[in-house]
Amino acid sequence: MTKLTKELIERGRAGELSLLGSAINEMMNREKLTFQQVVFEYNRIGLSYALAKSAYTEFRIDEDLLQFQESRRAHS
Repeated sequence: MTKLTKELIERGRAGELSLLGSAINEMMNREKLTFQQVVFEYNRIGLSYALAKSAYTEFRIDEDLLQFQESRRAHS
């Protein structure tokens, strides 16, 4: 279970976008929150909308690529 912390937000700002995006996704699923609610809730510790959007987008792209690669391996 990944928790959204100030340190994790700083790591995302430093370039680890997919890691931050994964934590955002996990928070949305676990707490049944919308993306906007997560941003609002964690804005006080430095999560901006732009950073969250970039991180979540990077995470989703990485997930899609992983699924595509697994699908190709299964059909090879």
